[in-house]
Amino acid sequence: AATAFIRRLDALTGKEVWKVDVPAKWDQFERGGVKASPVVGEHSISDLVIFTVNMTGDGGGATMLALNKQTGQEVWKHQLGGRSISSPVAVYTEGGQAYIIQADEKGVLTLLDGATGQALHTLDLGGSIEGSPAVYNDVLVIGTNDKDNNFLYGIRLE
Repeated sequence: AATAFIRRLDALTGKEVWKVDVPAKWDQFERGGVKASPVVGEHSISDLVIFTVNMTGDGGGATMLALNKQTGQEVWKHQLGGRSISSPVAVYTEGGQAYIIQADEKGVLTLLDGATGQALHTLDLGGSIEGSPAVYNDVLVIGTNDKDNNFLYGIRLE
């Protein structure tokens, strides 16, 4: 077993403001921990920063953590069904309501409510996803990378 550390540092002084410890696994092929870039929340989730931590729990999945930017306190947690090194992406409605999209290595895209972490929808693309999704206007672009399922998808967000 190992531990992943998520820290907030004061950019001017380098002083640690807070630290969160997350149990994560590692094996000879893959190390657990924080490999993805976080979502720094805006609009309705401007108080949150959202991290994806790979190989948590029994090592078979990943955990998404929404932390309060100021205190590091956990606001919500969501367990993914597969490992994930893909970065989460935030999308916002015109009114500022936030949604988070996260991909995992089992090929599942999950749409979550940004404020609560509640999973709203999933979409199984049938092939491993290691890259991070990109969103432009209302289209999400993501690729799968299995030997027999190596496709690029454009998915309209509604």
